[in-house]
Amino acid sequence: MQTPAQRAAAKAASIRNTTGETYVGTISGLGRSTDVVQGSMSRTSAPAQAGLAMTWGGATRLSTTDGLTTEIAGHAKSNTFAWIMGLGVGSQVSVTDANGNSRTYTVYATDDVNDDSYSTKTGKDQWNAITSAGQGEAVVLQTCISNTVNRIVWAH
Repeated sequence: MQTPAQRAAAKAASIRNTTGETYVGTISGLGRSTDVVQGSMSRTSAPAQAGLAMTWGGATRLSTTDGLTTEIAGHAKSNTFAWIMGLGVGSQVSVTDANGNSRTYTVYATDDVNDDSYSTKTGKDQWNAITSAGQGEAVVLQTCISNTVNRIVWAH
């Protein structure tokens, strides 16, 4: 039987071989699961491959034990990350990082923001709340609602 670290290593090898991307973890919730690859804020679009999301803001090397916040972005149109639209305060998401470490996070806030990171509900600038790594051990999830509005989900 494989250990969690061995399963993560096998998944990393498979993703690298098929897409050339660097696997950093998997996020699950509402009965759905999405693999996460290494990204950066200089990358302007999430992976086009169905089933993949990427780190973007915060700590881009996804870890469930580093005490940092990582933002994960994925496409709703490919149905990769559309499932986060169903998350609300109190929902849980599970993350397994590339080392096989798992952690369950609880959603504590959601918002819809325009492409400049301003809340469409309150007008508040959410940029730092979305992209800052220094918010403690947490994940921020992002997917598109339209070409100009994105759903943001915060969980710790």
